[in-house]
Amino acid sequence: MITTMVSTILLASIDPVLSLLHPQSIYIDAQTSASAVINTTSTQANLSLQAEKQKVQKDLADLLRKAISLGIEIPEISGFDEHNATLYVKVNVNNTGERKANASDFSFLINYESKAGSSGAAGVFGSDAGVIVRLPESTYGLVPQISETGDPVKDSFINSFGRSSYSGDCYGEIASGESKECTITKSMFVSSNNTSNSTKD
Repeated sequence: MITTMVSTILLASIDPVLSLLHPQSIYIDAQTSASAVINTTSTQANLSLQAEKQKVQKDLADLLRKAISLGIEIPEISGFDEHNATLYVKVNVNNTGERKANASDFSFLINYESKAGSSGAAGVFGSDAGVIVRLPESTYGLVPQISETGDPVKDSFINSFGRSSYSGDCYGEIASGESKECTITKSMFVSSNNTSNSTKD
């Protein structure tokens, strides 16, 4: 027992000396421990993100199945696949006459300029269920386009909806991973001549 106690005391007294002689060993041990903590945290974050993705994927699949069973139109997805900022564009049509226009009759151009200085554009058509446009992190703006189907009668009718009102985030800045919404209401442009003629009738 005496021998054991002496050995313990000697080891305890030698340990600090060894630490002073080899300070790098303490630094390496600390660095290894820190790396282990960082790796563990990173792994947990990745697992948490993966679990969230799986949950969202399942929820989305359930919602899509329900939408299909109820006959609900599903929003289209357009834009640039490599980016994850999204702009949801909804088009409402204010039909006032007997002839009706549909949301899909109207097209729009979404111009953007990224923070890196690159620019581009995404052309989309309206949809009753809306369109989800994928964009890079950028400054963007939405511009309506004239109808050019090659059918003069149809183009004339669609282009008579010359009034566009915007609500939500139809232009501005969007960050990576951010989601914004833009609602456009198209109304038929009525000239003053048509108004006076209709008043006379």
